[in-house]
Amino acid sequence: MKPAMTHSAALELIEERTFSARLNGHTVTGLQVAGTWEGLTKFHHPASSLHLIVRDSDKRLVDGSPTLMFALGLTEGGNEHFVLVPETLLPNGTLVPAFLYARYPASKGDDGKLQLSPSAKPWVNVSYREAVAACADAGYQLARETQELAIRLNVVNQPGNWTGGAVGAGQVYQGLHLGKVSSAQAADFVSPEADERSWHVLSTGERVYGLAGNIHTWVFDDVQGDADGIVARRFDERSLSLVTPPYGSRQCGMGWRPDADANWSGRALVRGGYWNDGDYAGVFSLLSGSPDIRSGDVGFRCTK
Repeated sequence: MKPAMTHSAALELIEERTFSARLNGHTVTGLQVAGTWEGLTKFHHPASSLHLIVRDSDKRLVDGSPTLMFALGLTEGGNEHFVLVPETLLPNGTLVPAFLYARYPASKGDDGKLQLSPSAKPWVNVSYREAVAACADAGYQLARETQELAIRLNVVNQPGNWTGGAVGAGQVYQGLHLGKVSSAQAADFVSPEADERSWHVLSTGERVYGLAGNIHTWVFDDVQGDADGIVARRFDERSLSLVTPPYGSRQCGMGWRPDADANWSGRALVRGGYWNDGDYAGVFSLLSGSPDIRSGDVGFRCTK
């Protein structure tokens, strides 16, 4: 009997694991893990050379190739008005999972419901409790304090967000804060003052608008707040709200923040500053207001 033929080179055998993605009755099969980073997983679809990006914590789809998004019953991913904020480690070791953050403050549509638009003026004269409800009605949530800290820390660490072009050089852009306007402006408004640039860039390359200046935005306090996001105790000297900013109050474009031991119990946090706030405005500006008050310089942002 003739012996079986063999080759000197050993065959490499690869065990491949594939996934199927299902959403609202739609399915995409044959997905493979292409990589993981900062709380996200990228799935590659070899048959089409396309991809999907999924948040590990809740398996929410955060980005992907339009064709695959369409195959799952989505148009434009449904996230064109959001930016992806990577998983972030805060100074005390708290890990904030990756999340989606609205590119601009919420606006109010003709139907009275929340909309996200770069050309619509922000929804102001809205109380904290009304902002929480509006976000929930739209399927979102009011931005949490830990999420606000994560995105603002990301911004401060990007050279392009500093007036001097390097981290620590000059100021972090403070948005509309010099009193050149007299009311809240849409995200696409461009100030004639170069120092009032209203957008910041994230480590992902995405732009976010209105983190500083223009309007204050309500924040759900998950650091020193109660179950409703209302401040419930004094600011501890180790509070993340106070120790996360890498520079002092009213320094380097940070905006104003309180000292340790300040007691804002029963109040709701607001961040960012407004159009006539001077150096009180900034990416880490932190003030508070009654959760039932409505003001023309206070709006809100949502996350998902």
